[in-house]
Amino acid sequence: MNPELREKFGRMLDFAIKAKRAVNGVSKEEFIHDEDRRELVCFRLGHIGEIANTISDEEQNQYSDLFWGQMIGLRHRLFHGYGNLNFGMVYDVTQAPLDQLITNIEKLL
Repeated sequence: MNPELREKFGRMLDFAIKAKRAVNGVSKEEFIHDEDRRELVCFRLGHIGEIANTISDEEQNQYSDLFWGQMIGLRHRLFHGYGNLNFGMVYDVTQAPLDQLITNIEKLL
């Protein structure tokens, strides 16, 4: 892995861990009604997708166990607001899918 890609994965991991930390011990209902927490988590998840969007198709194919399309698609929804954002869905992303992303990136680094 080249140093630039390693640095991108490191930043993605940092955003993922911080997003996860922001929802630890918080119920979905609490999350939905906490605007500051929602904005914090959406910012972090969106930046994961932003970084993912800068990684070439060739590099994405090398690391196909990461959910590239979902990360980039979520970024588009968070940052461009296609329709109403479902914060319950955002919370769901911070559960098992985010845990899996953290695990997969940690294995790469």
